[in-house]
Amino acid sequence: MAEMQYLTVKDVAQRLKLSQSAIFNFLRKGKFPQGLKFGASRRWLASDIDDWAQAQTAGN
Repeated sequence: MAEMQYLTVKDVAQRLKLSQSAIFNFLRKGKFPQGLKFGASRRWLASDIDDWAQAQTAGN
């Protein structure tokens, strides 16, 4: 079974080549995966981010 990889907002921003504020703007607008809350921190599954990025490029 594949191990789940959780990403921080910094990791997500680097992976997508976006700023952290862009990630949170997309999140506020409901155009980005919500991820999981761990206390005050938010984490995203790497697979969810990859799926989202693929859907964005497929839509263009």
